[in-house]
Amino acid sequence: MELGIDCFMPANGETAVIKTALPVHAVIDQGLLMKCKQKYEMNPPDPKRPCLVHGVLVVKDDVLTLMDSQKAADELGLPKQELILSCPVPLPDDSQPATALAKISNKVQKDLVNWEVVTRRDDSFCVQSVDVSLRQKDQSAKFEILVKWLYEVIYTFLV
Repeated sequence: MELGIDCFMPANGETAVIKTALPVHAVIDQGLLMKCKQKYEMNPPDPKRPCLVHGVLVVKDDVLTLMDSQKAADELGLPKQELILSCPVPLPDDSQPATALAKISNKVQKDLVNWEVVTRRDDSFCVQSVDVSLRQKDQSAKFEILVKWLYEVIYTFLV
């Protein structure tokens, strides 16, 4: 800020849109583009319809390339780091475990209409990398809802 340069500090999960005076050209990896195309069922891709792309911006030989995080890690010879976070949510003593999980699943499906909610055979479900399941608390008869999500740790290197 001292130099009159805008500062951007988005919180985790937020997107920062940075307007530039000059266009910034980047190449998008074809595999990542096809994955986006399948996810949003666009055949051919619709330039007027935005789609969220999860990728890594790699600068190599003065070329910006947006690619899948695993491909970027492989290409740069880096191990992909994953951090799985979890949060147990205790159920009230009078709650029926399966009923509580079903209510949460229904609420999530109702509120997240643009997201795919995948229900599994064991009554757990997931949205993107967030997994919601039921587990027995300790050795007691009490249950809790376990919410887990994946946080990808990506290293940025200029090559």
